[in-house]
Amino acid sequence: MTHDWADPDPNRTWTPGIEPYYVPPLLAWTPPPTVPFRQRVLPPVLTFAVTAAALVLLGAPLAFLWRAVARPAVVLRTASSPVPAAPETNQVFAVDGRFVILMLLAGVVVGVVAWALLRGRGPAAPFGIAAGGLLGGLVTAAVGRRIVVDSYLYAFCHKPDVHCFVYDGTLRLHALAAVVVWPAAMLIVFAGLTVFLDRDTP
Repeated sequence: MTHDWADPDPNRTWTPGIEPYYVPPLLAWTPPPTVPFRQRVLPPVLTFAVTAAALVLLGAPLAFLWRAVARPAVVLRTASSPVPAAPETNQVFAVDGRFVILMLLAGVVVGVVAWALLRGRGPAAPFGIAAGGLLGGLVTAAVGRRIVVDSYLYAFCHKPDVHCFVYDGTLRLHALAAVVVWPAAMLIVFAGLTVFLDRDTP
């Protein structure tokens, strides 16, 4: 037989044993402040433009360095006109090879300087380095071709019908693809320093 439970004190009111949770009032949501379009676009555009322009201007001094390290060419003077003694071998590789070495060294130095000045500027910095370095390499090749005036230096040998002499000829970059060496070297140095020195430490 089942008996229903009854409270011996019928006048007592039941109270729960668990206190109700306190719910704080909801704060009104405020949207984040919007940055004007000019402030968002102008800094990266200026970074890109200034970086590219500086590298293009640096291309002309590099042409004078290329001129300083380039070798004079040995030329055979025939009855018709002077011709290079080895147009397909040593002289071609000497001119282009010195251009490549110069651009590699300049890329390492300028890449370190660019990282020190442009670190934290976002993707506009490497894009400026790539564009400015490529245009600067073209400027170096063009200026180097114009600053050297063909001139006779000294006689090297004499034969009845051919004269060999050292001829300071115009610098001509035969492999135009070598102009990518400078921006590639700068980007590699910039990216390497960014990865190894700018990463967050735990």
